[in-house]
Amino acid sequence: MAEEIDEIKARIENHEKRLSALESKHTEKLKNSTDDSKDYSGLVGGIRYLIDNGFFNEPKTVKETLDELKRKGYHYGDAAVSKALSVTFTRKTKVLNRIKEGDVYKYVIRK
Repeated sequence: MAEEIDEIKARIENHEKRLSALESKHTEKLKNSTDDSKDYSGLVGGIRYLIDNGFFNEPKTVKETLDELKRKGYHYGDAAVSKALSVTFTRKTKVLNRIKEGDVYKYVIRK
């Protein structure tokens, strides 16, 4: 009986060591993923840059977004910008809301 208890204690200690190692790896990954250095490359990165800098605090059209992206050095077509706004940022990540004002859709930060 004493041997069984010692074996169980050894197994528990082994599990604790393995769990601790896994937790430290996971914590390190989380720390690296919440790093302040954000990737603003590509079209999605450009729109993310605009979001992070308050551009979408007021409703903006695709044309206004396109003009601002060009001003910041991101040169993409109307269709690409429109798709990124409506699919990536409105439907998938749910960062922006799409509202219709008259005949035009505008995008604004979701609160």
